[in-house]
Parts: sequence; C-alpha cells; structure tokens
Amino acid sequence: MTARSAALLALVAVLAACAGDEPPAGPPLPEPGYLGVSLSVPQGVSDAGALISITGSRIDSLRATGPYELYWSPSGTGVKAIVAGTLRPGRVLEFHVPDAVGAYQVELLEVAATETFAQRALDGYSAEVSK
Repeated sequence: MTARSAALLALVAVLAACAGDEPPAGPPLPEPGYLGVSLSVPQGVSDAGALISITGSRIDSLRATGPYELYWSPSGTGVKAIVAGTLRPGRVLEFHVPDAVGAYQVELLEVAATETFAQRALDGYSAEVSK
C-alpha cells in the first residue's frame, strides 16, 4: 500500500466516523421584515398626530399604515417619526429591519390636539413595537 493510498483510506475512515453527526450550530440567521408601532390612545379625545422615537439595530425604512401621513428622519441610534392624522388605537406605522428578531424600542414623545395642535399630556397614551 502506498502512502497516498493509506492517506486516502484514513480520510475515508474519518469521514465515515463523522457521518450522521450534526454540524456545529452557528448563530441564528437574520430574519429581515417589518415590525409595527401600535398606539393606545384615550377614548373621547381627538388628536392630530404624534412624535415617536424608535431605537435599536439598523432601521431601513418606514411606512405609514391606514390613513396616516408619515414624516421621519434618522436620529442617533434610530429614527424619529411624525405620524399625522386623527389618531386611533392600533398600528400607525411599520418599519423595515434587517433582523426582526433584534431588540427595538419605541417611545411616544409628543401628541398634538386636533383643534389647537397644543401638546397633550401623555397620560393614557402608550406605544409598543409588534410583529
């Protein structure tokens, strides 16, 4: 038996011994997609819009849902967005991310009254990120 044949036989034996073994688990693959921002608003009030901050990993783009208009710009480690329109409870915008499993936070910064556009107290309002 030549040295080359012996090496080939040893390689086949090693490969046969490894057959059926699971490959080592790597990090989970990213899951790109859209996440949403939903608002809770008090009943009986009429609001013209909200200023929202979204932070976390990279945010690629934003889009309004429903009848809302959306204006946004990058800000630090996230974006700030103005959602304009009569606010109702539920999803007001969606944002595209390279990994929807990542951690993203949303903060409701301001809400404006419909008639006067005066800033409202945020008691009874909340915002949350959802898939």
